[in-house]
Amino acid sequence: MSDPKQPCPKCSFEIGKLLYCTPLDSDIYYCPKCEYKIQAKCDKCGTWLTVLERYCQKCGVENTFFYSTP
Repeated sequence: MSDPKQPCPKCSFEIGKLLYCTPLDSDIYYCPKCEYKIQAKCDKCGTWLTVLERYCQKCGVENTFFYSTP
């Protein structure tokens, strides 16, 4: 899957593939520039979701973390 750089919805810092390939020790990932929460685990299945995904790609549940204007 080709993954163009994904901007942080708050500060537009380009994060890129870091969102999908970095092993994380916590349940939340923050933008390295502004510390805005940009990724969290699905409440139902634990799949990593970004703020840009309205539904989980694995189980289809609505993403409670879906981005809205900060």
